[in-house]
Amino acid sequence: MDVIFKRVTVIKKTEKDVAAYDGLVVGTPIWASKMSPAVRTYVLQNKSHLRKVVFFCTYGGLGREKALREIVDISGQSPLALLEVSHEEVLNAGYVSKVEKFVDELGK
Repeated sequence: MDVIFKRVTVIKKTEKDVAAYDGLVVGTPIWASKMSPAVRTYVLQNKSHLRKVVFFCTYGGLGREKALREIVDISGQSPLALLEVSHEEVLNAGYVSKVEKFVDELGK
């Protein structure tokens, strides 16, 4: 229900300060066309310290575009790179070239 109602949750305080880094990789599973509550909480708690971001998500069905737009909206950042990997791609190794492209983009 937290996913459906876009609720935040309690997460453990991170050991590293995101403000100390030039960039951040944010990943989430997509559930009901939304990011996970833990990722929502983390992004909301740290959005004022985000500089450059890249996003990745895993999904089993529809809704990834909507969820990724939501991450962009709440973070206030346009990602420098983006990776979307479906359950089907994991099963048939179709994700490999996508991950390689994503890693190349991160290196730029």
